[in-house]
Amino acid sequence: MGKLRDLTETIVSSWAFPALFGILSFFGWVTKFAWPFAIAEAILCFLPLITMTGRAYQAPLIMFVPIISENISFSNIPVYCYIVLIAYVASLVAYIAINRCKFKTSFPFFAFLSLILVFLISCIISIVKTEQYVSSAIFFVIGMLLVLMIATLNCDVIEEHKDSFSYLSKCLAMLSILISLEIFSYYIWNPNDLFAETFQLGWANTKSMVSTIMTLCLASYGTLIFHKKIESITSIISLIGILLLANPSGLLTMIIGFIPLILISFRSYGKAYPYISLGLCCSFVAIFAILLGYVSGFRELFIESIKSLNPSASINSQLYNYGIEGFKSNPLFGPSAQGLVGTFAGSTTLEGTITPLRNTLVTTLYMGGVIGLIAWIICEISVYSTCFLRKSQDKWVFLFMLLVSDFIGITDNSLFNLYFLGIYLLSISAFQNSFLYSKVKINDRYYSLTTKNNYCCLLYTSPSPRDRTRS
Repeated sequence: MGKLRDLTETIVSSWAFPALFGILSFFGWVTKFAWPFAIAEAILCFLPLITMTGRAYQAPLIMFVPIISENISFSNIPVYCYIVLIAYVASLVAYIAINRCKFKTSFPFFAFLSLILVFLISCIISIVKTEQYVSSAIFFVIGMLLVLMIATLNCDVIEEHKDSFSYLSKCLAMLSILISLEIFSYYIWNPNDLFAETFQLGWANTKSMVSTIMTLCLASYGTLIFHKKIESITSIISLIGILLLANPSGLLTMIIGFIPLILISFRSYGKAYPYISLGLCCSFVAIFAILLGYVSGFRELFIESIKSLNPSASINSQLYNYGIEGFKSNPLFGPSAQGLVGTFAGSTTLEGTITPLRNTLVTTLYMGGVIGLIAWIICEISVYSTCFLRKSQDKWVFLFMLLVSDFIGITDNSLFNLYFLGIYLLSISAFQNSFLYSKVKINDRYYSLTTKNNYCCLLYTSPSPRDRTRS
């Protein structure tokens, strides 16, 4: 029994646990019959409780969503999702109760809570003024609040000063493989949809949603340091998946961020670091130049990506104008999320969903006005201050993830995608409990000199054998 428990604890603490969830989610998605696989995942949610491995609670939360093959919205959430959520929360609460985990309050938690409350107040004001109630908008804000609470509970159960952030990176690596396999499978079944806007995976009904999550997964690879074959393979698969999506924001982020990612990832290779980094950077530039010069589809996509940085020339300019005009009509709290439902600015929102405005700043102004903008700025300050104030070995990788998230927010939806928001908040929780640098600094030269001097003193003061004989 003890050996079985040790084996289970080893599996739960390693990449095998998120990989197991990934396998179940993929088969649930590819067979379009998720029930048996979802029940298995609900049972697996209790393994961290049995093995008392708090950081393992990150895996179910990250790996479950891609099991959904049907189009999902607030009006048609599958029943098995509720079952898995109940099992997960029950296991999480039981872990907290058994271990008497303390509630770890933090500046980012209160900052994001204030932002969500501003959005909720904005919705209430809109309902009172217009006398119209849009359930999707209310569910969206409540969903943000639920995601924040679950991420906060995860922060409570994650063990401090352990490889929590590295474990999160392994989960994201498995997630990138899972999503890439779903992308490959989708294009095999629908070859005519290659690079088309009709792309959808069920749980993600747009390429932009998949691309933002994949890019964030890629940004976390610096923790894995690419020193094993599995990390190299997963990174290549992620890159291919992002290229096949042909999404401007994902491609632009990958092009700009890949070289810094290389510089971060190989920093522990000592004397070989500059040669490896230079070789990979040159290879990346060469491949990019070949694609840009000889592949017309890639060239057009790259030009579209550059144009997306200019709001007036972007294909999303109608959405931006819609958001700014809405903000002008109610600058204090904004028109609220209720105005992001239905047909507007050349886009049609699916029933039971909302359509953010492809820019974090514009969407914040629309959903929360000036008050919401102030709350969002406080969120940014809190997260970056957490990054710089904590002396963790994962600081630079976490900073890179934050920068990637904000850069995606310039041309696409990031924080206002509930799945992305959940991963983002989990990353903050994992980083807050990650390893710290050792506070003890050892000066080898000092100790070697001290030892040498002591040894010399010992030789000088100790009597020789001849002296002992004479005495």
